Amino acid sequence: MKSKISIEEDQISENKTVIKQSSIDNLQMKWNVTLKATLQNTQNTENNEKIEKKLLDNVKGDLCTGETLAILGASGAGKTTLLNYLSKRISNSELKDEGEITINNYTLKDDDFNSMCSYVMQDDILEPDMTPKEILLFTGKMKLNISNIEIEQKVDNLIKKLRLEKCQNTNIGDNIKRGVSGGERKRTSIAVELLSDSPI
Repeated sequence: MKSKISIEEDQISENKTVIKQSSIDNLQMKWNVTLKATLQNTQNTENNEKIEKKLLDNVKGDLCTGETLAILGASGAGKTTLLNYLSKRISNSELKDEGEITINNYTLKDDDFNSMCSYVMQDDILEPDMTPKEILLFTGKMKLNISNIEIEQKVDNLIKKLRLEKCQNTNIGDNIKRGVSGGERKRTSIAVELLSDSPI
């Protein structure tokens, strides 16, 4: 029997929505977002004047489990800003947001995202002195509630699917120490998120 992600309203805490991950069925994520930033007016620096600028202006969209969605736009259009906002990675006192993000018509809370969604950031954040295989094994043991043997099998499967066999035992490296290639680094970041089998 397939597990389902059931979404229930908590009758004890008023206006609080609890999203329980008991199984994976079909989730639909919707958003309608306007994001504003308060910035320093570069044309009037003497009076310390600030102006409000819209980073996202009434951006709407939806995405369902199993779908692929392409977000297109010129450089600086706000593609990364939108994804960072949807993944709850933007938190700044200078930012004001309007609208909402919902999953199956229930408001998405900050703590809910990581339990149902995975997001590969534009900049890879990986430990330079660890290999792709070490990173995936460590991540699996931290995130997955399965046996070590199952984790190792899952990691080996991802390494094969993402063609990381040749570099799996090479340190990631950084600007000082040479390591894996840029493509291998990005595929490792993708593998880290794929480990959790998130529905979105």
